[in-house]
Amino acid sequence: MGNIRYINWDHVEWSRQFKRFLNDVFYLKRLPINEVAFHLGIRPDTMYKWLNPENPFNNLPAFLLPYFTKKVGKEVLEYLVNQAGFLLVPQPKIEGKVDKKALILVSQALKESTECLNKFVEVVADGNVSNAESKQFEKEYYEALTALTKLWLMVEALRKNKGQKLAGIPTPP
Repeated sequence: MGNIRYINWDHVEWSRQFKRFLNDVFYLKRLPINEVAFHLGIRPDTMYKWLNPENPFNNLPAFLLPYFTKKVGKEVLEYLVNQAGFLLVPQPKIEGKVDKKALILVSQALKESTECLNKFVEVVADGNVSNAESKQFEKEYYEALTALTKLWLMVEALRKNKGQKLAGIPTPP
């Protein structure tokens, strides 16, 4: 365990909170810990140690988070990302072929961004935001963010294809 003088008790408490959160995810999803351990390729007793809030020094290793997210769900990853002050946005799929789809993506991004801004104005108009309004805005926000992320992915696809011209779209001389 190490020298008690060097233990950061804030980290210990955060570890306990995180383990309680993990236990809640397992309970709400009705996931047997033994089954999840099997899918992750670890022993069940090890999984129980990682989930025990009374033992904050045995934690789920970070390298298992991608596997854990695929097998259990995104809640754990969202929790960690939110604790760090970031947002988790699913990465949309963009096919390797870059064509007229770029114009459609721009149109979708503009539409989703406009809907998000309109929802923002609607939600904050009276100065009070209810939980339902917050959820509605969050939905619009993530849709807009996803549409804008698709544009960024299209730019990356073009960069990786070293300036491949868009099929059917005239470019200036």
